[in-house]
Amino acid sequence: MPTDPTYLGLTATNWILVAATLIGPIAAVVITMMAERRRAKHQHRSNIVQTILNTRMRANDVQYQMAIMAVAVEYRDDAEVMAAHRAYMNHVAIEPGEGHEQAHNTQTGQKLVALLKLLFDRIGTKFSEADIDKMSYHTKGVGMQDDLLHAALFGMVRVANALERQEQILAASVGKDDEPETKQ
Repeated sequence: MPTDPTYLGLTATNWILVAATLIGPIAAVVITMMAERRRAKHQHRSNIVQTILNTRMRANDVQYQMAIMAVAVEYRDDAEVMAAHRAYMNHVAIEPGEGHEQAHNTQTGQKLVALLKLLFDRIGTKFSEADIDKMSYHTKGVGMQDDLLHAALFGMVRVANALERQEQILAASVGKDDEPETKQ
């Protein structure tokens, strides 16, 4: 009857059992950690896409700004997404000339839709660019609110400039009154 060879007092079968006892739980933890990391990454990317969708008609929204910047961090290893992100960011940095605002806004929307298409593809959700473009609905009131906020912010700058100029004028006029009168 053949016997199992022994190594350090244990048979090959016992060594396999010891290895499985030690390696099994470690492998389970590693696999769980990898699955959790992958799930968290997918969830984070999904949140970025959802935030951009929810706020994309409101470029003044802080959440929109944070989400669009998060794309550069979250997708830094994806050359195609980064190229679309750079194209969008470079385009929005351009100040359109007088009378070209509408064309600029149209191109901005197209570049954002192209970026969103890639982002959707990366999270495993398939939409056409036409479908994504249709998702851009927002109510008239939201647009009016953004326009008013934008105008108010520029108005505050104009008020601050006017107050500063008024202060300069007052300081100059007070300075003239404080000069001693010369005796004749």
